[in-house]
Amino acid sequence: MNEELRKLEGSKKEIGFTLLELLISIAITVIVLGAMYFTFIIGFKKWDYLNTLEKMNKEGSFALQRMVRELRQATALYSTSQLTTSDTEIIFNLDINPADTYPIEETLHYYRDPVDNLLMREIIGGNSSLLARNVSSFTLTYYPQGDNQNPTSPSDINDVTDVGLIKINLSLQSDNQSVSLETGIQIRNLQEIVK
Repeated sequence: MNEELRKLEGSKKEIGFTLLELLISIAITVIVLGAMYFTFIIGFKKWDYLNTLEKMNKEGSFALQRMVRELRQATALYSTSQLTTSDTEIIFNLDINPADTYPIEETLHYYRDPVDNLLMREIIGGNSSLLARNVSSFTLTYYPQGDNQNPTSPSDINDVTDVGLIKINLSLQSDNQSVSLETGIQIRNLQEIVK
């Protein structure tokens, strides 16, 4: 009978995990979860980085598109020698509502607010509106008609022919990320330089 009991005890399989198996499975689970966590964190940081760049790029592109659209229709450009920071702001005349029966030209002023790093659009004698935030630089370069290689000094702009092309450089910076945008404008209706 003892032999039969031994046979029964030997044929029984123990159900469960040994301590070693349990420790190995916990270690593998911790390694897999750690790798997933770091992958998620890296992916989230990359998404946040690209999302910030996209927002700055959209905001800067919108500001440049508006400036280009209005500057192309400018009829008079104020001499930048009157301005305190000649290459970082521009004042010009424009009929904002050309479909009106009685055309009235408004004077527009684009400038960078250095204190708050904002790009502003102001209707002289009217309201101001924000075009872009986090503006680290805003510069204008003037080129004479027929010469897009040699810029004209802003103080030398005296005649309509002194302004054939205006290049605008706009840089935005936020959280150590920066976007730089550039465009060129040929003013179509420029009739005078106001001194």
